[in-house]
Amino acid sequence: MEVGDTLNHLCLVGRLTKDVEIKTYDTKKGKGKIATYTLAVSNTFKRGEADFITCQSWGASATFLEKYSKKGSRIEFEGRVSTSMYKHEGKNMKGTIMVSTQVNVLFDSKSDTNTSDTSGNDTSESEKSDEEPTEDKPF
Repeated sequence: MEVGDTLNHLCLVGRLTKDVEIKTYDTKKGKGKIATYTLAVSNTFKRGEADFITCQSWGASATFLEKYSKKGSRIEFEGRVSTSMYKHEGKNMKGTIMVSTQVNVLFDSKSDTNTSDTSGNDTSESEKSDEEPTEDKPF
């Protein structure tokens, strides 16, 4: 299998189950931010049920979500699936998380009173993610 034979790309639209959790980390340029959050996404195979997807956004996207989103916000998420191995209480563990490349906050013009973005578009706000740090960190 060659590199061009695979694709790791994910698009989701869902609602935040709670406010994003923000953590900071050290970078060569100073402090960075990581936003961790869960999206409730409709399950297309089981009507009326939802899947709960754990997601992360780094850098400017984390700051963006911290500023513009809250519990219940509708989020458009674009990114990739990331897995890592780590040790927890002496056991080898494997974690899977969705890492964003871009996030949008989608506003319902009938019920949300959030302000419009700088482009004048009053239906969404968006931000592209910064690169995540290279050091391995457990989820």
